[in-house]
Amino acid sequence: MGNTLSDSSSATSGDIWDIWTKDEEEEARQLAREAAGGNDPTGVSVSATGAATATAGAPAADAAPQPQFSAAMLEAMAMDPPYADDLCGLEPDPNEEWEECPPSPRIKESRLTPEERAKYLGLLDQIFHPDTILGVRVDFDPNDVAEVCDNVIPYLESEPMLIEDVPFDITIVADLHGQLYDLNIVFKAEERDGKKGWENMKFLFLGDYVDRGRQSLEIVMALYCIKMLYPDRIFLLRGNHEYVSLNMKGGFALELFDRYSEIQKPVLEDKKDLLIHDAEWSDPVIGLKGWKSDTSHCN
Repeated sequence: MGNTLSDSSSATSGDIWDIWTKDEEEEARQLAREAAGGNDPTGVSVSATGAATATAGAPAADAAPQPQFSAAMLEAMAMDPPYADDLCGLEPDPNEEWEECPPSPRIKESRLTPEERAKYLGLLDQIFHPDTILGVRVDFDPNDVAEVCDNVIPYLESEPMLIEDVPFDITIVADLHGQLYDLNIVFKAEERDGKKGWENMKFLFLGDYVDRGRQSLEIVMALYCIKMLYPDRIFLLRGNHEYVSLNMKGGFALELFDRYSEIQKPVLEDKKDLLIHDAEWSDPVIGLKGWKSDTSHCN
């Protein structure tokens, strides 16, 4: 995996790691001789006059050259304990000056102000209005769209790229592709005791929220609002349709141009992708391989 002793044994003098100058090679050899008590790391002992003679177990003269390591790497390899067991090609840090930078904890509680909370709940009421569910688009204020997209960023940034703490009791939702009707069915299935579905159940969305359907913006606005209101109840992963290049030909860009032809674009300063998450998932069913058909909805 890197330039370490364990996985570089087959390297040759012409491989990608062979980038040292002659002086550096000689310095590395000298360090190796000292670390080996006067023996060259290639298995050849060196006499006081500099003449090399083969030792027991040394490779034949026509054998492939052994890999060379930098001076810092050789110095680390001679340490006790060694610091060069698995460095993935990186130089060691003998003085332990590297600092671990643990990520910020994932935001699990809403940080919205009472005014923002009331506003986003109102947006959800518009999105899941019966007329909207049947296909009528919400006339979102473009400033509200920009505000929601901007305010959700800290919640997404607080989550690691690989989300590991996904709970077992969770509803997994696949491609939505702008179908608000389908999203409403998913949430309706978990409504009880006068509470919305996202208040009773946690949801893992696998991506592909936009394109193809006519209400992609409603999908995005709904999920972002719920993410800010209940950060620990929905997890948003990235699908292959969460790319601008695909949105330009998949339908989402056309929808935005149709709905906001007069808007000054871009609405936000898009410097980097923020929806980049994936999940670490382990199926709890013993012996289950691949997929298993669920026939419970066929009756």
